Amino acid sequence: MKLATKAGCAGVFVGMETFSVRNLEYVNKGFNRVRKYREAIRTLHRLGIGVEADIVFGFDHHDPTVFERTSKLLDKLQIDAVQVSIFTPLQGTRRFEAMKDRIFDRQWRHYDFHHSVFHPRCMSAGDLQSGHDWITNRFYTLGRILRRAWRHALRPRGLSGLRFMLGVNLAYYGQIRRWKIKERNPAECCHMGHHLRFSTGPRHRTDLYT
Repeated sequence: MKLATKAGCAGVFVGMETFSVRNLEYVNKGFNRVRKYREAIRTLHRLGIGVEADIVFGFDHHDPTVFERTSKLLDKLQIDAVQVSIFTPLQGTRRFEAMKDRIFDRQWRHYDFHHSVFHPRCMSAGDLQSGHDWITNRFYTLGRILRRAWRHALRPRGLSGLRFMLGVNLAYYGQIRRWKIKERNPAECCHMGHHLRFSTGPRHRTDLYT
């Protein structure tokens, strides 16, 4: 990593996918060491390297509370940027064959990792879509972006990588404004007794993610 720093590395993309060990084992990625995430991120930050995480929702042990819990962990770990995705069983894979009876959407343009195309085990398809949209919008509010930029600027070599990390965040911010993503936290909807509102599947928006 020190060599990467000398070479001018400003940020890295890390496929964390989920903070749940059970779900990582479900997709044969038990080699991701969740307990070591914090230490690894701190090391990168000490070197002035920003961290963009890839987080995936829709694993079998995910329920509507996973979105808020993940949002809090992203803040606690001081993740600088995040790519939020929905678990998508792609045609031709073993996972697609295993999940055939749960897949309700065969419009391939929706297989972009941002649309819910199957029925999850522990929440509705609508909850999955709403949760994806909610956490994406929440992470990239303008106030949160500015706080992360300030925090990054105060790190060693932070100013040298600030333009890159701020650029990544503002690019996501611009996309979200164009997509008009808002949605509500599905865990709150369930708590208020509105879970059935999302039970029939996601509301696919043809102007989003296409």
